[in-house]
Amino acid sequence: MQPQPENPKLKSQDIHALAQVGLASAGIVHEIKNALQGIANALFLLETEKDMSPKAREWIAVAHRELSRAFDVSRETMALVREENRVPVQVTEVLEDVLGNYAGKIAYKGVTIERRFDFCESIKADPGAVRQVFANIILNALECTPKHTGRLTIRTRASCQVNGSKVRGVRIVFLDNGPGIPDAHKKKVFQPLF
Repeated sequence: MQPQPENPKLKSQDIHALAQVGLASAGIVHEIKNALQGIANALFLLETEKDMSPKAREWIAVAHRELSRAFDVSRETMALVREENRVPVQVTEVLEDVLGNYAGKIAYKGVTIERRFDFCESIKADPGAVRQVFANIILNALECTPKHTGRLTIRTRASCQVNGSKVRGVRIVFLDNGPGIPDAHKKKVFQPLF
């Protein structure tokens, strides 16, 4: 049995549908940013209260950090719709920043983080998009690893890809001891919104 040729029209329709989803998402993100700004203002007013306990101030600081992350995600999502320029990004700095943001979860679950950073140079990329990818992968790993025996290894190394011409880059590997992706889902993981 011969494989069926791909239908380019179907691909074009898929691309158009994804573009529409992207534009709709941008509108939603814009509204969410307005709500987040209201929360930021409320937190600012709360901080001016004089009779607040140290524990309450600690929780406000946590809320500020999470709010900052939400603003970052909304800005990065908007950047996907607007084509932004690539700039030099130091991969290990972004990885360390993301690990720092999840330090509480790492400590709570008792996950051991092993860093094998053989590539510490910069790449040209959208820093927000790179950070979001790392954050998603690291958070998924932390949620799937077992408590107290969880392990996450992150490796970076120089890489070259040859597609007619040699392209220098970086290979980043995330390895955890979670259960992995079920076989039934492996073919679908790169489908939009799966």
